[in-house]
Amino acid sequence: MEDDEEGFSAGGVFIVDSVDRFYHENSTLDFVKEPCDIPPGRYAIFQDRSGNLIRIIDKTKS
Repeated sequence: MEDDEEGFSAGGVFIVDSVDRFYHENSTLDFVKEPCDIPPGRYAIFQDRSGNLIRIIDKTKS
C-alpha cells in the first residue's frame, strides 16, 4: 500500500476503529511498520507468530 513496503509479502488486511489505540494496546506484537497516515486514515503492519504480515487500517479521515 505504501512505497516503502517493497519486499513485504501479502497478508490479511483488517479494519479497526483506531490503529493508534490498537498499536498501543498490543505493544507485544512485532510491528514492522508503525502507524502512519494514509488518505482514509491510519495504517500499520505487524507480523504474527507464524511470520504472516497483518495490515490494519482505520478510516478516521473519512
